[in-house]
Amino acid sequence: MSTLYGNDTAFDYALNHPDAAYPENAVLYEVTWKQKPDEVWFGGNIPKEILSVEKVSVTENTDVYEKFAGNPLKKVESGSEEEKLRRDFILNQRMAVSP
Repeated sequence: MSTLYGNDTAFDYALNHPDAAYPENAVLYEVTWKQKPDEVWFGGNIPKEILSVEKVSVTENTDVYEKFAGNPLKKVESGSEEEKLRRDFILNQRMAVSP
């Protein structure tokens, strides 16, 4: 299970724009965790432990991708092609809106 979080700059942009052209200083975090059964709600799952945190920081010249994994979280190096795919995936997610 994962959830995309963003700072105020990223949130304000995503709220009003359907594209992935985030402005400078926007920061997005894709947090992924294991699940465990919810003891209170039959059939439901809740977060257990964080598996990874992926961070995309939008700067003037580029979008910087970083990944952290393990317990405790430590920076993980990956190939440039994988980083590009993950960065694009994170930047192109749309905000979930509920009434």
